[in-house]
This record gives sequence, C-alpha cells and structure tokens, in this order.
Amino acid sequence: MKPISSVSVPIFACLFLTEFHATNARGLIKKACETSLHKGLCVATLKADRDYKGAKLHDLAEIVLKAATSNGTALRKEVEQLLKERTDTSVESALKDCKENYNDAVSQLEKSKQALENKRYNVVNTWVTAAMNDADSCEQGFKEQADKDSTIAQKTFIFGQLCSAVLAVTNKAAAGATVSV
Repeated sequence: MKPISSVSVPIFACLFLTEFHATNARGLIKKACETSLHKGLCVATLKADRDYKGAKLHDLAEIVLKAATSNGTALRKEVEQLLKERTDTSVESALKDCKENYNDAVSQLEKSKQALENKRYNVVNTWVTAAMNDADSCEQGFKEQADKDSTIAQKTFIFGQLCSAVLAVTNKAAAGATVSV
C-alpha cells in the first residue's frame, strides 16, 4: 500500500471542507426557509445566488430581499413598456395603477434594504409588507378592470411569494440565530 503523499492530504482536506461548507449552507437555507409559505421558491432563490455559501441568516435575508427588489424592478419596467404599447382603456387604467404600485413597492424594498443593513428587522417587515400590499393592489386591478389571465397578474403573484420569503428569512434572522456556514 502506498503512503499518502504530502500533496494528497491538502487536496483531500480542501474537498472535505468544501463539501462540509456546502452541506452547512444547505442546512442553513433549509432552516431560513422552513417557515416560508413558499419553501421551494425561497430555497431556489437563495441557492441561485453564488454568495449563499458562507452566509449567515442575516446575509440570506439580504440575498432574498435583493431578489425580490430585482423582480419588482423588472415588473415595473415591464408595466412601463406595456403602457407604451397598449391602447385599450381598461387595460391602460390597470397598467397605470400598477406602475404607481410598483414604483411604491420598489421604493419600499429599497427602504427595507437600508433597514436590514441596520438590523432593524421590524422595519424591514413593515416595508416588505407594504410592498406586498402594493403588488396585491396591482393584481386586483387586473382582475377587476382588465385581463384576468394577465401575465402581469401572474408575475405579481410570484413577486408576492418572493416578498413572503423575505419576511420568513428576516424573521429567522431577527430571532437571533447567528449560526454561520
């Protein structure tokens, strides 16, 4: 039997630590998302960000908030584009309302980011809940005034799920769990 070379030991140690780190990260993500109403989306969102490894719960809250903000910004841009293209007045009315709703929602999520940086978790929850309410108003406007099968309404539903994930992960971070991976 050959002895283990001096090069093999560091390589083995690196591989072991990498797997250990990834396993811990997956465990923390599972813990962070366990109270989310949309666990699958929460987990997928966190794993999609390359910074999740080595993250603490607070960092995971930042990651999911960043994803929700990005999603809200994309929706706002899509609504603005649809407004330029539409002539149907009932759809136009719903789109104008949605544009205003998403302007507010994105602004509220940006305020949430500032609050999260300062670990003011209750303020984060207030702003994220307000953003969810604005998005819900957009979705309701489409259901009442316009196209019930609107892609905006469907995307708004996903935005709400992301915001819900923000609340779940933020609440875990607020609970004081400081386990790092």
